[in-house]
Amino acid sequence: MSCSMPVDHTVIDQVHLLSVLGAGWDKDSGLSYWTLMQQEPWTRTLLLLSTRIVGSDYINANYIDGYRKQNAYIATQGPLPETFGDFWRMVWEQRSATIVMMTKLEEKSRIKCDQYWPGRGADTYGMIQVTLLDTIELATFCVRTFSLHKNGSSEKREVRQFQFTAWPDHGVPEYPTPFLAFLRRVKTCNPPDAGPIVVHCSAGVGRTGCFIVIDAMLERIKHEKTVDIYGHVTLMRSQRNYMVQTEDQYSFIHDALLEAVACGNTEVPARNLYSYIQKLAQIEAREHVTGMELEFKRLANSKAHTSRFISANLPCNKFKNRLVNIMPYESTRVCLQPIRGVEGSDYINASFIDGYSLSMHFPKLLPMQCCPLTPPHFGLPRKQKAYIATQGPLAETTEDFWRMLWENNSTIVDGQSRTVRQFQFTDWPEQGVPKSGEGFIDFIGQVHKTKEQFGQDGPISVHCSAGVGRTGVFITLSIVLERMRYEGVVDIFQTVKMLRTQRPAMVQTEDKERELQPPELAVGGSPSPCWGWGLWGFLGPFPAHLAFLGAEGEEMQLLAQALCTPTPHCCPGVPLLLPGPPETPAEIDFQNPPGPWCQPLASEPSSSQELLSGLAQHSLHISHIPNMPQLHIPGPWKGGEQQKG
Repeated sequence: MSCSMPVDHTVIDQVHLLSVLGAGWDKDSGLSYWTLMQQEPWTRTLLLLSTRIVGSDYINANYIDGYRKQNAYIATQGPLPETFGDFWRMVWEQRSATIVMMTKLEEKSRIKCDQYWPGRGADTYGMIQVTLLDTIELATFCVRTFSLHKNGSSEKREVRQFQFTAWPDHGVPEYPTPFLAFLRRVKTCNPPDAGPIVVHCSAGVGRTGCFIVIDAMLERIKHEKTVDIYGHVTLMRSQRNYMVQTEDQYSFIHDALLEAVACGNTEVPARNLYSYIQKLAQIEAREHVTGMELEFKRLANSKAHTSRFISANLPCNKFKNRLVNIMPYESTRVCLQPIRGVEGSDYINASFIDGYSLSMHFPKLLPMQCCPLTPPHFGLPRKQKAYIATQGPLAETTEDFWRMLWENNSTIVDGQSRTVRQFQFTDWPEQGVPKSGEGFIDFIGQVHKTKEQFGQDGPISVHCSAGVGRTGVFITLSIVLERMRYEGVVDIFQTVKMLRTQRPAMVQTEDKERELQPPELAVGGSPSPCWGWGLWGFLGPFPAHLAFLGAEGEEMQLLAQALCTPTPHCCPGVPLLLPGPPETPAEIDFQNPPGPWCQPLASEPSSSQELLSGLAQHSLHISHIPNMPQLHIPGPWKGGEQQKG
């Protein structure tokens, strides 16, 4: 949905008075990206004045009020090389714990912001020493953690920088979903007693203004159930000139708030997943449908315009689509290398899909939302365009299918020859979904484990028949599981919604026939404390090959059920993990398990297979078992060069 608000935006421009006080000194003109970006003097963020240096209190930054908190933010320009020291001095003096960066360093071959932090190790900027502790790169944003130390002080402080990398070089994001996920992560990790959140883009007004007004309005909606975008933008412009620069940005604010209200917050801590799914399975009052059905209907609210399927609708390409209503978006379609003189030779019905993470360096899990049981892993491969979702090849497109695999390196490379490993899941019934998510979880784990083992860099190509149903389930679970492993949270709804911004109709159906009833409840027991985690060992560094899933017919409930499948298994280099009630893990004592919710084994297991058998019968809390050999996981999958432990 698009909102157009030209009248409001024009009125804001007309009523705004430009102030040139405070930042108009000749001395400071070189300290601003834009010479016209003058500041409102009464909101200017002042540095502590040095008596020896005239103008040393100046930085191009302003306090901006939040919904109920005065000076909740500092809006500033992207630091220049000459102002690196001033920027970090401001962060230190304001006791800020969070920096929000709304731009990439370079866009359209133009420098948008200089790198004001060390690439590794420590650098000193003026009076502040900044040490990079870790970097976590996700598909749409990056989190860096710094340690700050001021010369002459014994105090050290930790500051996190959140960089949103999915804002396009021109205009605004096509969908607000990634931005809202980014904003939620910022708010979750910002300590309640910290100073103002420092927000910047390039000039510190356009994207910076979008972030601040959306955050403030979400707070207002939470407390008042009302919104006043026009009023808040006007307020911000009285505190810093030009906040929210363009009509597109103003419309994006409306779109983001509309989506946030319509979809709500569907993120749930993994430890609460079982009870959350139980709640979704109940009939909603006055709706006569379950919460799961309502969620699925909300996914179908947005429809893509035909202009998004330009290549797919060309006469030379229409016959290449298995279904007329399942076509790739132009912005995410896989483009083949064109063959000279052959019209449409660059087209295949396939879409790139982003994964969860790009890479991690010096990993350190995010606080408050991290999974306490899972140790970090180094060297995750890039996960932008981590998957290719495609239809099952037609007779006319088989050659294009193999050409796509070759050109996108969706293979294992060995010199000039390449090995493709095909995994086919054969346990999906013709109608409905598998009775249990256990086999499918094993299948996903084996695919990703094998890719990691062979070090393949290309995307995982996944197809069923139309390339949206079971394909969507496979990719959704892969992303959800990896996020759960690193953050300890699950959000199936937003994950599927994100997939649908990259390929239409991903995850096609919601199972209305099956009760969501894990095995323990089916026999009258109570849910194990383990419920809600389900997928242990294979949640190490993901990746894989060609996953062939068969014909259409999947559902949202399989995603939920799979996440509640208590099936432990193990991967190379990954300890066997089982969650339990304690917030911190403990090594298992086979003779004296840590709590009444565990049943002791008769004796310490002598083999991995015996241990697996024992764990299938008992709820045991395990964080690490030294020297655990690799397990062969039996399941309804077939794979070339199957690895056995």
